[in-house]
Amino acid sequence: MIFFAKNFSELTNKELYGILKARFQIFVTEQKYLRLDPDGNDPDCLHCFLVENNTVVACLRAQYTDKAKKEVKIGRIVTLTHGGGIGKLLMTESISAIKEKMPFNRLFVHSRDSAIGYYEKMGFVTISESFDDCGVPHVEMELKK
Repeated sequence: MIFFAKNFSELTNKELYGILKARFQIFVTEQKYLRLDPDGNDPDCLHCFLVENNTVVACLRAQYTDKAKKEVKIGRIVTLTHGGGIGKLLMTESISAIKEKMPFNRLFVHSRDSAIGYYEKMGFVTISESFDDCGVPHVEMELKK
């Protein structure tokens, strides 16, 4: 398995296609999360992904939500298989890459309520009440420094 962290302009067509395909497989096919995934933000993001056998098996994106305050949000987090450690590998490698390529004062994620425990294991703490995101309960979580 190979980890990559690339800005949008550095992605090959094949990599971008693999990322979008993986996101569709999870968000639309598995989770029935019906909203426009290509939301116009991808060009401003750092894309972190794992490739195995020429297939994107996990990915996420990181984006400054406030560049002056150095606030970075991780989103569009996808793993094609669950429970095998790919998510942990993706997050660990991605956090390191984000620290290097996008210095931040605050790193946060909007987590499904059902994934809170996963992010807690990665060092995130819940900082909000539950809120609705397209019919799915979420909370905001922040990486402890």
